[in-house]
Amino acid sequence: MVLVRTLIWLALAGCVKTGSPVQAPSSVDVATTITLGTLDQPHGEALPSELARRLTAVLSARRLNLRPVDAPSDFLKRRETAHRLAWLAANNESAPLLVLMELNARRYGNLGGRFRWVVGVKLSITHESNPAGAQTITFSVPVHLGHAHSDATDATRASIPTIERRLAAALDSYLAGSGTP
Repeated sequence: MVLVRTLIWLALAGCVKTGSPVQAPSSVDVATTITLGTLDQPHGEALPSELARRLTAVLSARRLNLRPVDAPSDFLKRRETAHRLAWLAANNESAPLLVLMELNARRYGNLGGRFRWVVGVKLSITHESNPAGAQTITFSVPVHLGHAHSDATDATRASIPTIERRLAAALDSYLAGSGTP
């Protein structure tokens, strides 16, 4: 009986639909900087091309327009997220909303013939006039890759679906709580 009840609940849980994304009241530009680092190279690893495409889709569903701002080579000198957000606020072209995504891919070893990676993500969202008041979430995405020659870019590529979901949830929370960006 318990097994039958559990199966019914699992079947119903699979039918639960997620709500529609929270939308900005009008079209809003979002200055975005994304960095990817490893233990060997803390900044400047190549980002997967599909990352920008998927992030654009998440932002577009909320009436937000991606405006990429490339991080300079000396971005590491700004060691704190607050300093990086202040730099982004000063170096964007009048976008009212800022998104800073700091990615760090680390290879841990082998697990059952697959190569184990963890992609750490620190995601910060704030208004350009208040970089110190950023909404920041930090999470890790475990990734298992099948080839020894896989690198941080491959690990990041494999973590994109999780990053996409967490970014969508963070944007919905930010937009729902802030009114107009």
